[in-house]
Amino acid sequence: MITKEQVEHIAHLARLTLSPKEKEHLPKELSQIVDYFAQISELNLEDIQPTSHAVDVENVFRENEDEVVQTEIIEKVIEAAPEKDNHFFIVPKVL
Repeated sequence: MITKEQVEHIAHLARLTLSPKEKEHLPKELSQIVDYFAQISELNLEDIQPTSHAVDVENVFRENEDEVVQTEIIEKVIEAAPEKDNHFFIVPKVL
């Protein structure tokens, strides 16, 4: 059973301010959560494969891999910039 003092200590570490009402009911609620995890730890899970997701997840890829295509659009955009330095835009400083 989690005590009221333990709840106050945890709240202090988490920088939480608890009302007196919360300090009264949280020990019971937190104890129930800890008891639930104790029940789960008693289960025999040796034949269960670990999973990272509850449902099957598949990556969505295009049929063909993306192909690199040479384009002149970057050069056109840089040329249209009011101020530029090589392949970079020069913009005013924002503080």
